[in-house]
Amino acid sequence: MPFELLSKRSAWRMMILLAVPTLIAVTCNLLRPEGLPFIATEPYEIFTDCPEATAQADSVSLKDARTQAGDFLLVDGRAPAQVKAEPIDGAIAIAYDELFPVSAEDVSKLAQARGERVVLVIADEAATAKLLADDLRSQGVLKVRYLNARAQDFLAER
Repeated sequence: MPFELLSKRSAWRMMILLAVPTLIAVTCNLLRPEGLPFIATEPYEIFTDCPEATAQADSVSLKDARTQAGDFLLVDGRAPAQVKAEPIDGAIAIAYDELFPVSAEDVSKLAQARGERVVLVIADEAATAKLLADDLRSQGVLKVRYLNARAQDFLAER
């Protein structure tokens, strides 16, 4: 609708609708200990990069995972709902999110349970298992491998 067709009352309503939130935002910014500048004088980060693993884990084939099952401490990196619906016997579940590193608590839990066994990470996809294994290796779990197959394939023949 062109501005000529607006009544004075509508124009005032529009100005109020713009002015009130602007005043609230400016007031809140001024009350902050380190308020945001109205005009940026230097570039600033608007996001934080995801942490990258600094070490690489080796893969284990499905066949080797089955024949050497007793040598491994299994880590289930699937979503909690999947772990609950179809658990892997003897596996330690670690809910993995690619955006955040594995918690120190989970790393400690693995270190205590591992003993002399090699940690074998299993996930929905081999790529996810690799990311989780790389993360664990970067955090000091040196004897860690990942299953180069899907968890579904691992569960199918158990």
